[in-house]
Amino acid sequence: MKLLILFILLAVQIESFPQTPTQQSSVVGTVAVVEKMAKTISIKTDQNATLAIKVNDTTVCLRVPAGAQSLDKATPISFDDIANGDRVLARGNKNQDEFAALRIVVLSKEDVSKKRERDLEAWRTRGIAGVVKALNPSTNEINVELVT
Repeated sequence: MKLLILFILLAVQIESFPQTPTQQSSVVGTVAVVEKMAKTISIKTDQNATLAIKVNDTTVCLRVPAGAQSLDKATPISFDDIANGDRVLARGNKNQDEFAALRIVVLSKEDVSKKRERDLEAWRTRGIAGVVKALNPSTNEINVELVT
């Protein structure tokens, strides 16, 4: 009987400890502030929220070229190479208070700008602008009146 009471008391004590399990997740956004001394970056996520990402000595930082579909062309960089305006994908452990990054993949602000310019130029070269006047689903044709 004493053993049962001891077991119940022990179980109650274990349950009373707060448990904050960390879960591995990813976050994407644009770097707003880099605090190099604190090894923290603040990003504005694509959902318009601000999040602080903590980096440590084991965090892997990689830079990828614009348009890359995988990490095959990624090059290692240091935390100090991350700048305001860069796009980042951080993977790590998130709990209620902080996001501890295990890996940060960076796309530089300049690369993003150059890719957008190339895409816009390609659209201007290969695309058309106008008003749709008729659709013919049986022949898959669209009649467009060009805007000049």
